[in-house]
Amino acid sequence: MTMIEIKDLTKQYAKKVTAVDHVTAVFKDKTFYGIMGRSGSGKSTLLQLLGTLAAPTEGTIVAGGEDITRLKPNALADFRQKQIGFVFQDFQLHPYLTALQNVMLPMQLNAGISRREQKEKAMELLRKVSLEHRADHYPKQLSGGEQQRAAIARALANDPRYILADEPTGNLDVQNEQRIFSLLKELSGNKTVIAVTHNPVISQYAGVVLHMQDGRLQGEGMV
Repeated sequence: MTMIEIKDLTKQYAKKVTAVDHVTAVFKDKTFYGIMGRSGSGKSTLLQLLGTLAAPTEGTIVAGGEDITRLKPNALADFRQKQIGFVFQDFQLHPYLTALQNVMLPMQLNAGISRREQKEKAMELLRKVSLEHRADHYPKQLSGGEQQRAAIARALANDPRYILADEPTGNLDVQNEQRIFSLLKELSGNKTVIAVTHNPVISQYAGVVLHMQDGRLQGEGMV
């Protein structure tokens, strides 16, 4: 069981600003979820909570049958490293590493894989995103679409169960945004993929589209 179940998930900041307001939902395995909403709707905060980059004020997150809101810091970091792949709007590639080295980077925390195996797997992932011919190029030598594909390959480095993408096409042109959404859809064939965006094009690719407004989530799959 690899689904994510959240119950009464809430995130408040100082001065009682509620970014996520008692959200209850189920994100099933092998499904591409698109979460749409305007800036300030709470969608990025929700993604940070799902990715354990922020702690909820209230509520629970159960992933793969385990309540991750109860994990201690070291166990939580281990869960994040092994089970979650992040894709960001600004790519967040290391500027002084090649595309290949960027994809290898998450694997270096895995003591069970040799340097040679890391390189072989990284090349395989770059091939998956049609970027093997740019393996030795640095981020500044790559187009925006190429950087995002490299970032997706990096997100897959440790074969995570969950792919979380925050505005993955925000800095891309129309052709590249379609390519990225198509790639995320393909990845949902064996993973849970959740992407937050204001881009309505996602509705052509996501299996389930939810809407975030004032910290509340609405749409199919809501409880």
